[in-house]
Amino acid sequence: MELYERVLYLLEINHLKRSWLAGKLGVKKNTFNSWFNLEKQDSLLPYFYALLDIFPGTSREWLFFGEGDLNGGKSPSASETALIKENKRLKKELEEERATIRKLINKMMLSDANPKDTPGAASGA
Repeated sequence: MELYERVLYLLEINHLKRSWLAGKLGVKKNTFNSWFNLEKQDSLLPYFYALLDIFPGTSREWLFFGEGDLNGGKSPSASETALIKENKRLKKELEEERATIRKLINKMMLSDANPKDTPGAASGA
């Protein structure tokens, strides 16, 4: 597995998007996305320690060389496991709230497009 593939794997298992990581690293999204191939993956190297900070518990050897375990052979602690579960729960809750907001916005847009349902529309006021 190449460096760029390991970074993609970290994003995948943490349910994060490249655009989020680009923002965390202060890199333009298009520039960042261009680094995810064998020829340009070296552009990720200056961000190596930042990646370790963003993904705590990630083994340096695994991230840099692809050697050993992702977490250095350590099992997640009970508090880390609890945080992971809480993160998943909050993500699901956020997705549900976003879906509700989208539905409400669509209803509002439809009602704005159809003013006959609003009071005073028939009188022209």
